[in-house]
Amino acid sequence: MKTFDVYKHPTQGYQAVKQGFSWPALAFTWLWAFVKKMWGFGFAALGIMFLLGYGSVVFETQGREGGVVFMFFGQWGVHLVFGFQGNDWRR
Repeated sequence: MKTFDVYKHPTQGYQAVKQGFSWPALAFTWLWAFVKKMWGFGFAALGIMFLLGYGSVVFETQGREGGVVFMFFGQWGVHLVFGFQGNDWRR
């Protein structure tokens, strides 16, 4: 059974936030943050993902597969942080 916390915003009404892991946040990171109007987290994730993606391209053009793997796991780390912390950030 899922457990939710319900919050009341003075102008936007009620909002239910699920407790625990957020699958949408894991899958969509920065896009999920923008949809939830969490602009700071969205821009931070977008910037980090861009830098990790750019670093991956740079390492790949230099033939350094270790760097590409490191960037890949860095991106997955961002996804995991969003999955585990996303609902807590909404509180």
